[in-house]
Amino acid sequence: MKKRLTAVVLTAAMALTMASTAMAGEWAKDRFGTWWQEEDGSFPTGGWQWIDDDGDGVAECYYFSEEGYLYRNAITPDAFCVNADGQWVVNTYVQTRTAE
Repeated sequence: MKKRLTAVVLTAAMALTMASTAMAGEWAKDRFGTWWQEEDGSFPTGGWQWIDDDGDGVAECYYFSEEGYLYRNAITPDAFCVNADGQWVVNTYVQTRTAE
């Protein structure tokens, strides 16, 4: 019960403190990794970003390194899990929210 409550509290806190949803942009890749490229050429760095990459109105949350590369199959510096696609997961379930 305590684990579940902790997960709910952490999830709520994370959702409230994360950056806004990015909807205009595309994934880019080089030999070092993958990043999200905004239309204006900028990209998220050093934290979380909600991204609706397919325009379906549902955003997934991704963690980016200080250099802007996507974390995959990893534990983020703030101790959350991301899957092979880089999406934040809790107990294997991808966390989503309605895109803004």
